[in-house]
Amino acid sequence: MKPNRDKMRNLFVLALGLGEVNAGLIAAVPMLAGGIIQLISPWAVRKLGSHRRWVVLCAVAQASAFIPLVIAALIGRMPVAAVYVMAALYWGAGLATGPAWNTWVGSLVPRSIRANYFAQRSRAMTDTSSRPSRRAVAGRRSSTPGPCRPSASVRHTHSVAR
Repeated sequence: MKPNRDKMRNLFVLALGLGEVNAGLIAAVPMLAGGIIQLISPWAVRKLGSHRRWVVLCAVAQASAFIPLVIAALIGRMPVAAVYVMAALYWGAGLATGPAWNTWVGSLVPRSIRANYFAQRSRAMTDTSSRPSRRAVAGRRSSTPGPCRPSASVRHTHSVAR
């Protein structure tokens, strides 16, 4: 899982009543901790003997970081240190997965088609992740009622991506 929907961390901290300073720090401190945590990735891959095992372990760790956050959301409180630890676990596991995943998946795709395969995959991922933004921008061009129609540039981009 790629850490990418992190604008909500700040709002979560504010909703728990932990203050503006913590809402600001929660954006930076876990990424720093995650960057440091990812340094164990080469050692862990060697220790586990498999890129796949390390990737799965990190994915499980990253997903499990949400369990205490869900509980905190339900009860309405969580110690500030626990919020930082869970956010650092989420970022650390996500960042530690990247290099091992790239190596593992690169070894699964034959060299003769690797460049084309990853180019197509990257294009598809970009198209998929930007689709909601394109819809929001291209939806309505005027305040008159009627169906939403994509702009010409969005239609062109979509046809090129196919």
